Amino acid sequence: MPNDTSETITVAVSCDTTVELDETFFVNLSSPSNATILDNQGLGTIQNDDVPTLSINDVSQVEGNAGTSTFAFTVTLSQASSQTVTVNYATADNTATVAGNDYVAGSGTLTFAPGDYDGDARNDLAVYRDGVWFVLRSSDSAVSISNWGLAGDRPVSGDFDGDGSTDIGIYRAGVWWIQESLTGTARVIPFGIGTDIPTVGDYDGDGTSDIAVFRPADGDWYVLKSSDTTITGVNWGLAGDVPIPAAYLPQ
Repeated sequence: MPNDTSETITVAVSCDTTVELDETFFVNLSSPSNATILDNQGLGTIQNDDVPTLSINDVSQVEGNAGTSTFAFTVTLSQASSQTVTVNYATADNTATVAGNDYVAGSGTLTFAPGDYDGDARNDLAVYRDGVWFVLRSSDSAVSISNWGLAGDRPVSGDFDGDGSTDIGIYRAGVWWIQESLTGTARVIPFGIGTDIPTVGDYDGDGTSDIAVFRPADGDWYVLKSSDTTITGVNWGLAGDVPIPAAYLPQ
């Protein structure tokens, strides 16, 4: 076409309902004729538009005649996510009141930690509540309950032993406590300071999760690489930024 200065390349992108991080791919230009290439690479970003939903059930049961009884409310995530999901909860008076000694006030945060805890190559639904892990295994729909941590600990998860299953762990004041799924043994690793944010990821590409922290005061990342146990420090971010580690570029 005479005076043509623009052409379009179309790429089909597969649609799905999987909750995942944004993904990227490249379109590369090569072998030009009667022209030179100034910019040879275009970056396409597939933005995730699938957001899991949270719901809580109603509970109705008799109160009993003495002492206290337990009402267990179940919070459900619509589908497993590749990202950690958190939600705050708090009791609130209705016709039953705290002042009337009808129930004990409570509040806290639930954490849905993503991971393949049973090693079947599918993410399982999991929550962390005051030191207790509740995992709904995708392989057999059974519920696994593990006491690992204390109220106030930060839950962490990843395949730290390289066996293909997600390990549970907690981060407490600069110390990592990891329960390895391969052997059932505990690893205690001092790495970080109390104000750091744990940022688990496979930073060296060896198929095993690396221990890492983000220091929000100055935007520094510190990674303990599983491949050779060396420590890498990188400044990437500003004070107050939120760390979001992931494999953004296709391999």
